[in-house]
Formats: sequence, structure tokens, C-alpha cells
Amino acid sequence: MQRLLDNFRFYVENLAWQRQEVFSRSAQGQSPLAVMVTCSDSRILPETFLRLDPGDLFVVRNAGNMIPDLDAGSGELASIEYAVKVLLVKDVVVCGHYHCGAIKALIAEGPMEGLDHVPAWLKHGGKVLEQLRSKHATEELSEIAREEFAIEANALEQVKRLSEVPFIQQRLGAGEVRLYAWVLRFESNQLVSYDPHQQRFVSITGNPMSHPVFPLESDCCKDTLETELPQANLMEDESKPTRTWQAWAVDFKSDFVASIVLFCVSLPFCIAIARASNTSMASSLTAAIVASWLATALSGNRILVSGPSTSLIAIVATCVSMHGLPALAISIVCAGLIQIVLGLLRIGRYFRATSPAIVQGLLAGIGAALVVQQFHLSVDEAPFATSWRNLFDLPMAVVNIFLDHGHPGHRPAAMVGLITILSIVVWDRRKGKFLGWMPSVLIGIAIATILRATFALPIETVRVEAGLVSWVDWKSVSWTPQFFGAAILPTSIALALAASSESLLTLFSMSDSDKTRPPRPNRELVSQGIGNVVSGALGGLPIAIAMVRSQANRELDAKSYLSVLLHSMWLILFAGAVPFVLARVPTSALAAVLMITGFKMIDVSANRNFVREHRIEGGIGIITAISVFFFGILIGVAIGVLCSVAALVHTFSRLRIRIVESSSLQWTEIVLEGNANFLRLPKLGDALESMASRPSIRINTAALSYLDHATFSFLEKWAGDRAASGQTTELDLVTLRSRLQHRQPRPRNTPESL
Repeated sequence: MQRLLDNFRFYVENLAWQRQEVFSRSAQGQSPLAVMVTCSDSRILPETFLRLDPGDLFVVRNAGNMIPDLDAGSGELASIEYAVKVLLVKDVVVCGHYHCGAIKALIAEGPMEGLDHVPAWLKHGGKVLEQLRSKHATEELSEIAREEFAIEANALEQVKRLSEVPFIQQRLGAGEVRLYAWVLRFESNQLVSYDPHQQRFVSITGNPMSHPVFPLESDCCKDTLETELPQANLMEDESKPTRTWQAWAVDFKSDFVASIVLFCVSLPFCIAIARASNTSMASSLTAAIVASWLATALSGNRILVSGPSTSLIAIVATCVSMHGLPALAISIVCAGLIQIVLGLLRIGRYFRATSPAIVQGLLAGIGAALVVQQFHLSVDEAPFATSWRNLFDLPMAVVNIFLDHGHPGHRPAAMVGLITILSIVVWDRRKGKFLGWMPSVLIGIAIATILRATFALPIETVRVEAGLVSWVDWKSVSWTPQFFGAAILPTSIALALAASSESLLTLFSMSDSDKTRPPRPNRELVSQGIGNVVSGALGGLPIAIAMVRSQANRELDAKSYLSVLLHSMWLILFAGAVPFVLARVPTSALAAVLMITGFKMIDVSANRNFVREHRIEGGIGIITAISVFFFGILIGVAIGVLCSVAALVHTFSRLRIRIVESSSLQWTEIVLEGNANFLRLPKLGDALESMASRPSIRINTAALSYLDHATFSFLEKWAGDRAASGQTTELDLVTLRSRLQHRQPRPRNTPESL
């Protein structure tokens, strides 16, 4: 009894909350799926092997799953009548089981000493004995064969007895009730059902349906095949809809508008990355164009945008300052080759194991870094290569707006950026339909350009050097082993790892954008590698899937690769053919566009709700965001993964130890609940040692969810030491060893139940 009470307390304290909603809903009434007449045997758990909730199954139990005579006034028939007439249950199942003690007693045909009521009850299976005698007269049956034949015959016989009950006969004729005969083999999780067509019991797992014994449906299988096949063909035909030219026109319009906004977002990125990495604007634009035309196309993605990445600025700037542009170009080419090898080795799939908390933190960290970086550009100041430096210099950038420190353009640049932000916000929220297809970003930049030209504001504009490629003199490149080992190899490995991490994390975090094309990480690695080889050879910067630009493209409801292709054509047109047009666009306006994008990526309300719903996961997301902001994507995500692993270890290392003692201290029960692994051995050891002087100890491990080998060995040795010293210890080592070896525990040597 004490064990029952302890288990109930554990259930209330630790498990009840998981199904509280189910029980609360079932309190409003029951609507069972079926009635099951089954045995009283304690090993038969119908709700467990059928995976049903409370209120799903109406269970009637007795010894041997018998249907008594009509004149007996039985509770079994009363229960079935209530379920069929009041609850309107249509399916009634008689479910027997192998190793049934009642059937063993029935076929033994011997006296049952000390039992007064059992022999009278087993008379309801009298016809089973007749069938067994007839079967045994024609065949030589072993003891096991006799027992199993009787168990199956009993289930079928009880269904026949039930079919003779008047209220069941009435509903069988009206097609309102179906009767089934099942037999369960609980030790191997096998369930068989009587098939009247084959006149034998067949496995349910190997057949598409369970046939009712009554009423007999002679053509049920034929009807199923005839009705299912045409529907399947119809669904196949409907899965290939034909597209009209109007649909193509709508998609083109979406892609066209998205490409304009994508161009307005990509351009300030190219400017900021070029400035922060101490390279030319042409190198950044070359990387953006190569990524759009080559890497994105080869990967097969529809809306993900590749290009120069802010996460690679620190590596690029360090390589340029220490070893020069030729070393950077060779490093980018080698990094691309490394990515190709990683893709061919199918390494990309391992990046799929990323927690949603890490993705949330990654987006927030990138968004925050983008805001502080672009704020400096919005006041005509060059950003730094690191986000922490941009953050610490942010107060001085604000001060420069109001004070004159040698550059008169701080204040007007800030005003233009603010007006751009207000224009975008107002245009997005306007209610009219006039020029509704015009993107708000384009409106904001147009207003900023007009203001700058009208008032001749002394602020910086976009400047593009002549030519977009061949900024590296390959003839001056040194290929000596010293140069290769000192500069190229370490930089190449760092670029390959950082670019691959950003690309694949973005790929998996945005994989829901295109449900028709699942993410293909290995192909993505190869595509990014080819893009880096070509970009480095042409003098461009290293590339990766750009999370900010990809998210912008998704929010703009881009339909195909056309938006990415058109955006790169705008880059070529304005930067290569008509750079004088870009020379009139204020950089502060472009920076304002990216600041809005960064704020959207932070998504304060969504992150607040995430923290409220998942405190531990929310904490991991916050740590990841801070780490990404200060240390970059690669290190930040690594810190987030370490935090997730630490949280996982903590969750799976919770061990609760409860001690229950008698008033006279003659016996002690130690109840272990939760997960017992080597990390909790000190706690477990202290608890057991404190009880070492007790003469009789019982260790209850029924509530353990997990047990590792170290804990099992410790418990086994501790129990052996107590036994050697003459103390009593009750510990089910057989069951624990079976759980440890992932085998079903052997049944205890207890009498067979009825």
C-alpha cells in the first residue's frame, strides 16, 4: 500500500500537469470510441497499448473476459447496454490474452481448493472445453498449443454469446453495432484479430483493417480498394494545377518590386562592408553580383540571397592589414575549395541540429549589430569592424550630431536618415491605394535624395570606383611556402568555417520559406564554395547567405529566383554603367533602411513572448544574441550550442531522493525519482551513506526515468557490501540490469493471476 501511495504522490507532483488538459476536458462527458471486454489480469493495459486518452475507451473487466448468461443479471451486460444505448458506441471488442490464468484453470478441469466462486464463473466457458476436446481428438496438441487454442476459442465464443443478446441482435440488424474478437500477446506487443474471411486469427499490424465477426461483411475489402484508388488518382491529378498568364504576371510583379527593395538593402551593405574591411567598393559589389548570379543559382534556392557578409569583416580586415590584398584573394579562393570539399563529404547536414533558441538569438544579435553599425553611417561616420566598438562609440556619434567636430555633415545626415525612416513608416501604414505597389524603401530613398539635392546638403553619397573586377594584381602574388603557411591557410580555414556556419544556419532557419524544396545543405556548401572561388579570382570579397537580405526578400513575398537576379542587374546597372546616379543617393538614407531591417530582426515582442513561454530556452537565446553581437556569428553560435548542451545535461540530471522511515526505524525506504546518472553519484552516495546504519533498506527505483551504467554499478556494489555485512537490502537488480541493457525486464516469480 505504501508503494501505491508513493507512486500517486509522484504522479501528482511530477506528471499530472502533462495531461491536466485531457482530464479537464474529459470531465465534461465521455464519448468512447469502443467498448472493450477484457480480462482482469493486471498485465493487460488496453489504454496503454492502444494509446488512448481518458474517455476514449469503455472497459469492462472480468476473469477470462467472459459474457455471462442473460438470466444472471450481470454487471457486464449492464455496462455494455449503457455504452451501446446511451453512449451510442458502435464497436464492441472482446479482447483475450495469452497466458490467461482463467483459461488455464478452465482447461485443467481439476478441483480448485479454497476457491468458492471461481469454478461457478468458469462455467461460462464450457463450450470452449467442448471445442478443445474435439480439437484434441483429431490432433495431437502440446500443452502450449492447447492453451493458446482455448484462449482464441474463448474470445470468439464470447463474441458469439454477445451476438445472441436481444439488444445487440437488434442493433446488428440495423447496422449500429460491430463485434470483434481480439487476443493480445503482451510480452511481445502482438495483437491478433479474428478474420471471418480467412476463419482464423491474423496479426493486426500486418493487415490494413480488423474485420468484425458480426455482422459478416463479405465484400468489405473489395469496396475499400475500389473507393480508394480513384481518389488517389484524382489527388495526383489535382496536385499539378495549370498556371495562367495572369498568375505569372502577379509573380513577376512581386519579384520585380522585391528586387528593387533588395537592391536598396544590398547597396548599403556593400558600402558598410567595404568601409569596415578596408577594401574597395568595387570588391564588395563584385562579390554581391557573383553571389547572385552564381552561388544562389547553383544552390537551387528561390529566395535566399548570397553576398558579402558582415560576419566576415573582422577576418577580412585583419588579413588585409597584415598581409595585403593578394593574400586575401588567395585565401578566399582556398576557402571556397575547402567549402566544396566539406559539401562533397556531406558535412552540411550536421548544422541541422540547431535549437530554435539559438536561431532566435542569432537573428536578434545580427539585428542589434546591424543597428549600431548603420547608425554610424547614418550620421556620416565610418563604422568599425567590430560591433562592440560601434556600440561603445555610439554616444560620441550622438554627441557629434549636435556639436561641430570638423565635419559639418553630421547633423544634416542624421536629419536625412530620420526623415527616411519616417517616410518608410508612414508609407507602410498608409491606407490609400494610390501607387500601392511602390515599395516604401524606394519612397524613403527618393525623398532623401530630393532633400539632399534641393538644399545642397554637405553629406556623403554613394561613391563607386571605376570598374567592378580585377582589383588584384595576380602577377604580384607570391606563392612561396612561407607566405602560404603564414597568411593563406589560417585565413582560408577561418573564412570557410565562418561563411559555412552563417550560410547553413540561415538556410535551416529560413527553410519554411519554401516548403516545396527542402533544404539541401551539402549542395549549398558546394555552391557557396564555387561562388567564393570565382569571387576571389575576380577580386571580390568572401560570400555567404546573407540573413538580413534573405529575410527582406521573404517578407517582400518574392516568388522565385527572379528577384535575386534582377537585384544583381540593378547593382550592375547603377554601379557599373551609371554610377553618377548612385552618386546622388545619400549614404545616411541607405543606412536608415538597414536600421529598420535590423529592428525587425530583433523583434522585441516575439522574443519577449519566447522568454515567457520557455525560460531556459529564452535565456539561451539572450546569451546567444549577446555573444553574436560581441564576438560574431561563429563564436556566438558556438556559445549558444554550449549553453544548450549544458541545459540539456542539467535537465537529464535531475534526481530526487525521498526517504520514508518507520517510527521505530526498523525499516527505511529510499525512493529514487528522475534521472540517475554519474553526475548525481555524489548526491546519491551521500544519501545512501547517511542511511547505512539502518538494518533494513528498500530502494524503490520504479519512478526512475533513466539509469546509466555508473549508477547501476554503484547501487549493485552498495547492496553487495550491505549483504556481506549481514544487513537487509531490497533492490530489484534484475529489472535494473534489463533496463540498462534496453531489454524488457523478466517477470517476477509470482502466481498467475486470473
